[in-house]
Amino acid sequence: MLKSRLMRQTISMIASLALVSGCNQNLVSGLSSKTSDDYFYEEATKANNLQNYDSAITIITTKMSSIFQAQSKTKELLASAYAGKCGFNFLNYADALSKTTSTAPFMILMKPFVGVAMTVSYCKLALTVMESIGSSSSRTSSQNMFVAILGLSLIGGALRQYADQSPTLGDGTADVNLCTTVTDAQIEDVIIGFGYFSLNIAYVTASLIGTGSLTALTTLNTVCSTQAGISCAVTDPTSLSSANRTLLDAFFRRLLNTSIYGIGTYDISGDDANIQYACN
Repeated sequence: MLKSRLMRQTISMIASLALVSGCNQNLVSGLSSKTSDDYFYEEATKANNLQNYDSAITIITTKMSSIFQAQSKTKELLASAYAGKCGFNFLNYADALSKTTSTAPFMILMKPFVGVAMTVSYCKLALTVMESIGSSSSRTSSQNMFVAILGLSLIGGALRQYADQSPTLGDGTADVNLCTTVTDAQIEDVIIGFGYFSLNIAYVTASLIGTGSLTALTTLNTVCSTQAGISCAVTDPTSLSSANRTLLDAFFRRLLNTSIYGIGTYDISGDDANIQYACN
């Protein structure tokens, strides 16, 4: 099928990043030294592919030289391991997005994490590592694509962890008051994820996440740029002035509480201008 072929092509494009666990990557062969950086890189790759993320992280951060740790391929591998600890699996997440029947973008992002144990802080660590490679303009297309999808997973994982708490691993329905119960810090995890996605949206394709999801997320990006009153391409809310930080926090809180875009129940009656009333 065309869709399957496109998915395989996309996966092939990111294989060099070691971002998909379960792949057999024989990157180094015939190594003569079991204390060399190349040997440790191979061992960390094997551990990551076996989903032994703690082992991969330990090897990278404690056994490799600082020079080797600074290489892009090593940072990619470390980001992959942190993403795994967050609860993120690239293949599973992209596939879930491509098969969604929902049209509410934040619900689309949250649903795949129902039943998944999340540790959102590790998704943020993965993004920080990828950011250390360089800005979007200096990274490869594959790296930018991974950053965008990882940003989406941070949003979805944060929403499931913070807003869908009952039963323990959620059921796909928000069970807290999005306007008052979710903290500003938790809302800002969503903002951070959205910022990374927004900055790298050009690298996300319909062949990867499906036409429905891409359309919904592109529309959300447009809504954010026209209704927030401030740029939503923010990856560090602490860099904003106090007034702008408050403004962006309030906008995302209201946006999340809508039924058309978020995971809440507020009906904006087809008028985006009504988002401002979603938490009144």
